[in-house]
Amino acid sequence: MGHSRWYDLEDTTNLPSGGWLGILGQTNIEAVSSEFRQYTNAVPANARFFRVKARLK
Repeated sequence: MGHSRWYDLEDTTNLPSGGWLGILGQTNIEAVSSEFRQYTNAVPANARFFRVKARLK
């Protein structure tokens, strides 16, 4: 039985302390080879940091 790869896009405004939160509509996404995804956000007042988590399910 094979596994599927899944992704979550998360962000935080405080890099040293962590506190990563999933971005609405950008979490628990199954990888599909022919699918392209992008995320565009408004320019925030403060710095915002992003990361992508990948896992097998």
